[in-house]
Amino acid sequence: MNYDFLRWTIGGQDQPLGQASVQFAINANTTAAAAYEIRKQTLTVRSAPAQGAEITGDKPGTTDYTAQCSDQQAVSLIAPVAMIVAGTHYTFVRWRRSGRMGD
Repeated sequence: MNYDFLRWTIGGQDQPLGQASVQFAINANTTAAAAYEIRKQTLTVRSAPAQGAEITGDKPGTTDYTAQCSDQQAVSLIAPVAMIVAGTHYTFVRWRRSGRMGD
């Protein structure tokens, strides 16, 4: 997994977000803690040529939409087998990932 630095906490006091460098005077026992979070990735779900398909799974929504995912998170998406939009019948063919057709 990949992590992003958030902030330092010095003696229990949060320092500004994203400030990677800190300086402080030690005049007693002091604890400095670096806080990190799991890197987030953006999942964008589209349907073509029709929009508005109801997608279910771990990150559900109505296409076109985006969702935030943890880095390296496994995601399950389930497309409807068929849908009708404005009198036109569409059948799910396959997923496309990063511009490539899924197998």
